[in-house]
Amino acid sequence: MFVHPPSVGFGEERMGDYRLASSVGRPFDNCLALARLIVRGIFEDFPTLKLVGSHLGGGICEIIGRMDYAYELGDEAFFLGSYEPMRITRKPSDYLKMIYFDTVSYHAPAVECAIKTIGADRLLFGTDSPMLLALKQQGLDLIQALDLDQASKRKILGGTAKMLLKV
Repeated sequence: MFVHPPSVGFGEERMGDYRLASSVGRPFDNCLALARLIVRGIFEDFPTLKLVGSHLGGGICEIIGRMDYAYELGDEAFFLGSYEPMRITRKPSDYLKMIYFDTVSYHAPAVECAIKTIGADRLLFGTDSPMLLALKQQGLDLIQALDLDQASKRKILGGTAKMLLKV
């Protein structure tokens, strides 16, 4: 299953200027959708689900520590809001490592964060092409410039996609 934000996302009415709806709103919507799938127990119900999040998960790798923190506090942090229904049996970062992400982010440190969080073998090359053809080479250059071994780069640039699609 591929998770991609809608063309009009939550709170977009406040992001009409400076292309914030596309650059901030859509990734935020994606991050929120993936976070909700994790804490609502998608992998408890469907443990073999192959889930792919677009746009590097909208930044979820950067905030997963806060999700773990909220989970680990449990009822002790009642004043922060409810964690009901408690359907997950492990911390959210454990489930995050079950998700694949495309590399669409345009920011090498974000890709590096994802690699450190979920591993290079959970990433699929992406660029927002063919819609924006100019981005294809930029995306390839970003992956090639990462300090990764060639085997990891091969996985990101097609190997993991071939495995997932069984081609």
